[in-house]
Formats: sequence, structure tokens, C-alpha cells
Amino acid sequence: MTRRRAALVICLIAAVAPLGTRADDLPPPPAGRTLTYACSGESGHERRYTVRSVVGGVVTYDIAVDGVPGYAVKPLWLTGTSLYRETETGKGGKSWITAGLENFNGLRTLAIGARYTGWIIEKSAGGAVTRSSVAVAVVDERDYRSDALGPVRVTVIEETWTRGGRKQTGVAYVSRLHAAVAETLDRWP
Repeated sequence: MTRRRAALVICLIAAVAPLGTRADDLPPPPAGRTLTYACSGESGHERRYTVRSVVGGVVTYDIAVDGVPGYAVKPLWLTGTSLYRETETGKGGKSWITAGLENFNGLRTLAIGARYTGWIIEKSAGGAVTRSSVAVAVVDERDYRSDALGPVRVTVIEETWTRGGRKQTGVAYVSRLHAAVAETLDRWP
């Protein structure tokens, strides 16, 4: 199993939201906010996310992995998870989650101890359809020391995908302003 660790290098966070704030009640990130992550481990690459727009609580990001452009579209409350509506990357091509995101609407509350599970159906531009079981848990809130930001209050989100007997797990540390501060990922074996 390959372990990848990503740590936030640059992030513009202008305010701190009070604890217990619903994800729906937080202000959306402004267009132009850029998050740059330096990944270590075997993947060792740079990922950059720039907010293109926020409409109705759904964020469209322009992304670049090692300079190769792409995009991602996802509701704000899915920050800190690898769930999305639509994405396109140089490595993975274009894909959509066509069913199952409704199982995770409870993430809007970020209630500590909450756990959401469901089946996700992804479709690639080439027509391949993949079905995965996904579990997402809101573990706790804690102070986190970021190399780039210093101390920041985060919500810890754990995620597990199971597909064809293989598992992929991850943990994200998410600030109260819709930004993943750091994450770890155990890739598919």
C-alpha cells in the first residue's frame, strides 16, 4: 500500500468561524482563492486548486497537478472528502458521480461523531461505470499546527472507499472556511 501525505503550502484564510457553525452557514471561499499542496511520499507532486466560482453552494475549482490543468466541481460541504460531482484531470480524464452523493448531505452540519455511508456510482468519459461503497466520519475538532498557517482549528474527517474488495482510506484536516489544511491517503493496493 502506498501512503501519500499532502500538506498545505499556501492558503488564504481571512477569518475564523465559531465552533459548531454549520457548513451551509459559512461564507463560501472567494473566487481566486488558491490552495497549493506539496505532496510527499511516492506520489511527490504539487497540486494547486483555484476557486473559479461558487454558485448555490457548489464550488468549481481550476486544478493543476504538476502543472497539468483540470477542474473539479463539488458542493462546499464535501470539502475534506474525495467526493465530487464532476472532475477532469490530466491523469484520470473526465468523470462524474452520477448517483449516491445524497447519502452525504448530512456533512453540511459537520456534527462530531456523525458517520455517513452509501454507494457511489462514477462514470468516466470513456463510458466505464464504477460502483464503490464509501464511508465518511466526522471524527473531532482540534487545534492543528500547519507549517504554512501556524495553529488553526480544524475538523477531522475520515473517509474509506471500498471497490472490488480493495480499500482506500484517507484523513483530512479541514478548516472552518472550506479549506483542507492537510490530508493523508492510503492508495489502492
